[in-house]
Amino acid sequence: MKYLSVIAICTFVFACGSRDFAEFDISDVSEYNEFKDFKSASYGHHDTMTFDILGELDSSAVVSFFSYPDMHFINEIQLKKGRIEIRNVYTDYYEGDTLLIKYLPMGCKKGNLKIRTRIN
Repeated sequence: MKYLSVIAICTFVFACGSRDFAEFDISDVSEYNEFKDFKSASYGHHDTMTFDILGELDSSAVVSFFSYPDMHFINEIQLKKGRIEIRNVYTDYYEGDTLLIKYLPMGCKKGNLKIRTRIN
């Protein structure tokens, strides 16, 4: 019985822990894109947002993160021409369990980009 309780507690902690990353691919980097991450949130209080931005661009672009639906600004990343490899953890994420991610090209014509997010 004691071992069953330990297994139940471990399962609960694991289930309520962090989730896998949500992934968003931008194949046409010349177009504005919006994505909603509503699946990567862990249960309970959220105080960090982890994100990766990977790919390559032939010009600059901006990626912005907002809580959704209240639209509180979280962070903005300026992307420069060339290879992109950004891995970051943003603490002080305030509300909600959904992120709105906005991608705004600034002259991009060619390239590819992958944005990965996780809410903890």
